[in-house]
Formats: sequence, structure tokens, C-alpha cells
Amino acid sequence: MKARIATLVGALALGLSACPPPTNNPDSGTDGGGGGTSGPCTGGCGQNQKCDEKSHQCIDGCTVCDGGMCSGCDAGICVKNAANTFQCVPTTTSCNNAVCGAGQAACVGGTCSCLPFTRASKDSCASEGGICNGVYDPSLATGGTCDAPKIYEACRTVDCPSGTCASCPAGAACVSVYESLGNFCTRSCTATTQCDRGELCTGAVYSNFDVGCLPFGVLGSEFACAQKAPADAGVLADGGPGPDAGLVVFEVPASNTCLLRDDHGLPTQDVATGNCTYDFFRFSSQVISIATCKLPGGAGAGQTCKREASAATVALQCGTGFECALTRGDTGQCLKMCNAATPRWGYTPQPACGTDETCVNLYRLEDPNAVVGVCMKSCDVFSTTAGTCADVGAVHASCIPAPADGRSLVSSDGTGVCVPQKETVAALGEACAETDAFKGAACASGLVCRVAAGSTTATCAQPCDVSCAVASPPARCATEPNAACSAGKACQKVTTTTGANLGFCQQ
Repeated sequence: MKARIATLVGALALGLSACPPPTNNPDSGTDGGGGGTSGPCTGGCGQNQKCDEKSHQCIDGCTVCDGGMCSGCDAGICVKNAANTFQCVPTTTSCNNAVCGAGQAACVGGTCSCLPFTRASKDSCASEGGICNGVYDPSLATGGTCDAPKIYEACRTVDCPSGTCASCPAGAACVSVYESLGNFCTRSCTATTQCDRGELCTGAVYSNFDVGCLPFGVLGSEFACAQKAPADAGVLADGGPGPDAGLVVFEVPASNTCLLRDDHGLPTQDVATGNCTYDFFRFSSQVISIATCKLPGGAGAGQTCKREASAATVALQCGTGFECALTRGDTGQCLKMCNAATPRWGYTPQPACGTDETCVNLYRLEDPNAVVGVCMKSCDVFSTTAGTCADVGAVHASCIPAPADGRSLVSSDGTGVCVPQKETVAALGEACAETDAFKGAACASGLVCRVAAGSTTATCAQPCDVSCAVASPPARCATEPNAACSAGKACQKVTTTTGANLGFCQQ
């Protein structure tokens, strides 16, 4: 158990903010306290500073240090108020003469917006204990707001500049697992039955570790995900013949099936039925993925699902070997799991997809060994045979020229994957809501949601082949789908990369 806790600390440790650099007063001499101790506080500190009694240095007046860990006014200005006490006053941003709310530190298209850590060194909502909701998208000219933290998201309970910190969900608490970890929300509990499936009530099992509900991937035993296989028969430690040693437990990487376990981390089955996927811990400066073995649910291939593990939604949780691809907000379809790691040395990562499928790096993670992916049908917007998509369960799908590795929004040659459509899709030229294909197709089949050069609005565009927009096009252009644009539009190339031929029709 202690080894796994150490692993958690190593994986999740972000470190709390260190005390700010001391501000030395240039004066010299001795303090007036009669002790005769020289130090940088001699002569007094700045107007909004105080002298730390332990370090004998001038520090920000709002800073509080305890055991070497310091916190203070990290998203505002520390001032001394009329009552002669220090107060953290939040800095404000204005857009179009409107004062922005707490945590909204930027203007996007003239609208107030928070900044997620992917756009700044840390989430601008963190100082208020919140999370930037991710709506921020400069290409779509939309602004984000600070949301209250969800389970496994960073939280804060004190020293929020506005005076009120965002709260964890009802029934949850803002906890710190160890001093080296930032606080995050976990469900409060007295028994494991109060937790989600695949979670453990730490205090009910470990008397000295009363944190709340945490996933088995954090508090498991030797392996986060494992399977069983027959041991080598007839081999003893000295290499001589011996009896069959039975089944042995071995670790498997994310995207494989895995053995379910009891509260003490011991396997409860010989044939794995769990799904080795991720729990995500979202902090102010990064998201950390932890592999864990999830209990299977009742939803099968292509069926509607939710990526949650409450006891009340078992029917909407994916069954063995499937992952829920959220293509419609908080719902999606169960798709076959696969290993989306980059093939190396001629080896195809396992489990793999079928010959007419592609393993999509759903969460855009990088790992040389294993990445949770889902199988989507391969397609090509320029192919007469592979340009159409069959339904995924009861949901229509669109062929979108997006690379499966997720390293860019569109491919350079028109190849892509069949993505389940959102509940409402836009037509050619209409505004669309999602440019990330992995979050669902926002346009009708054969169209792509994108922001054209010089525009701030995403619209549905027709793909085209720039190789066909020449005086003497190749013979294939006569029969190729999406070869050319309609009258009045030109095929604008996506990239200048040699050999790239994907473009979009634009006036």
C-alpha cells in the first residue's frame, strides 16, 4: 500500500507555491527590539509587507507560511486597508468597458474570458478555487467562465481574493492527500458503498488514511491493471523440472481488459472483465491521467453511454472491452478499446483495430507503451469507396479528414475517420459548434467544421483536392469525390507541406 501511495505522490505532486523571494531592505544596523539581531527587516518593511518572525525577512503582507509551505495573494494585490490589516484585492480585467468577473483575466473577441492552463502558466480561476470551463477558444471568439470544481479537480478553501472560494460538489470535500499534493475534491464517505464503482473509501479500509473516495488506480496493490496467465510449467527456481505453478498475475498497460479486485487490492477473478482506462486529476497547471481498472457496465458496441461510474448509471457504462467516446457533451457511444501508442520497430500495439479501422487517440496523450484509444472506421474524403460512413449504432457518422493520432485537427491528404455525429449538425456554410472531431461531428456528412482564414466564426466547409485545381488535373479528378469547388469558390490549401492535397472551398 505504501508503495502505491508513493507512486501517487510521484505522479501527482505539483508542489504548493513556495514562499516569494524575500525583499531586502537596504538599511543596515540593528532592530529596535533590543535583541541586537541584524537582518533585512532592519529599518522596517514596505507599506504592503511584513517582517516574518522566523526568517527575519520582509515578505508580502498577505503571505502565511506553515511548515515551509506558503500561501498568499497569488492572483491579486496585497494592500493594507483602513483597519491597518492586510487584504488581498483581486485584479480586474475590462472588455468593451465591462468589468470582468473573478478569474476572467482575458478578452476573447471582446468578451471576458478565463484562461485554462493550456493557454496560460496556470488556470486563471485557480486563485478562486475554480476551474476554467474550457469554452475558451480564440478561433471561435467565445469566452470561458470559472466553474466550481468537480470530483478530482483542484480546489481551494482559503485566501481567495474575492473572499469566497468556489465549493466542491455536494457531499464532497476539498482535501489534501499529502503536503506535496495540491488540494482536490473527493467524495466524503464512511463506507465504500457510498463511492462510485471502482472507488475505495480510504478511511473505511485504512484507518490512518481518511481522505474519501479514491480510485483503485491510486490505491491499488502491486499493479493498477493486471491479467492472469498460466505459469511456465515444469520449471523450478534452479531450472530443473517441476509441477505446473498455476496462474500468475502480470501487469497490462492501459486499453486492455483487467482483473477486478477487492478492497485490499487482491484479484477477485481469473478472467479479466474490467477495462483499464484513465481517471483524470485536473490541477491548476496540468491534467494527470492515472490508469485504473474500471468495472464494466451494461452498454455494448455503439450504444449510448456516459463516462461515469455511479451505481445508478450502470446501464449507461460501457461493457468489457469498450470505452465511452463522448461525442455529444456528457454522452457518447461505446467504441472498441485499442492501444493508440505509436507503432515502433514494426510492432503494432495491442489491442489493435480491424483492417478497415483506425485506433484514435481519444484523449491526445503521449506514451511510448500504451494510450487508451477507440476504434473508428477509416475513411477518405477523396475516395469513391471509402468516403462514406456507416451508422455507429443508431447514430449517423461523418467522414472527417482528421488524423487518428490527434496531433492536428485535419490531415494533409484527406484521410480520416468516421466520427459519430452530434445530436444537431449544421449544413454547408452554417455556423457549427465544434472544430475538434474527436468530440463529435458538428457538420453533415462530407463537411468539416473549421475556421476559415480571416474569420472568427467556425462554419461547415466542403473539403477539396488542391491537386485538381490546376490547368491539367490528374485523371482521377474526373471521378474523385470533392475534387473541385462549386462556381465562385476556390480550393484553399490547408498546408504547404510537400505532397499535401487537402483544401477547403472558400470564396
